[in-house]
Amino acid sequence: GVDYDVLDQLKEEWKNKKKVDKSPALSMENTKKDSIKTRKIAILLEDGFNHKELMEIQEFLKSEGAKSEIISKMFGMRKSADGKEVKPDKIHLTTASIMYDGLYIPGGKHIDALRKQGDVIHFINEAFKHCKPIGASGEAVELLGMSQMAGVKIASKEEGNKVKTDVGVVTLTDASNLVDFKEEFKKAIAQHRHWMREEKEMVPA
Repeated sequence: GVDYDVLDQLKEEWKNKKKVDKSPALSMENTKKDSIKTRKIAILLEDGFNHKELMEIQEFLKSEGAKSEIISKMFGMRKSADGKEVKPDKIHLTTASIMYDGLYIPGGKHIDALRKQGDVIHFINEAFKHCKPIGASGEAVELLGMSQMAGVKIASKEEGNKVKTDVGVVTLTDASNLVDFKEEFKKAIAQHRHWMREEKEMVPA
């Protein structure tokens, strides 16, 4: 005959298993989609960066509970276009995009130096390949255009202060007002990974 006690026990175990499977703590993709707390964002810069953009984004990330680290070619103070100095936390030799949850590049003349650095282009490409959120403001938008982001729509100069977001890549050419950019970048970071890039076959092998 059927042992109903055993059946009840199995039903109970199955119910509990389903609860565990649905546990958000066990699923990376169920990470809270509106919070960026504890996320770590890499910021690439060299001499000539836009200090206002950097400060505004760093302060915004901090206010949302996220961390940011400045990465440069070498240690030693980096000087902004208006003469203000910041100290890099890491150099390219000692870190990689896989250590971070996202990437931001501020505008400024420093992109002339950044575009000549293979490490920088590799950092951007790798972050993109691993479906990480990427933000660029001002002149830095041009830099993304040099990387291997096949098919990604980025902001054009003609669009001015209009933020463009496509598969987790957030861009704005006129960075005089970063309010909308910050919100869009936060959403992209909160989503964590942007698997749509793989679906669209945008990622180079």
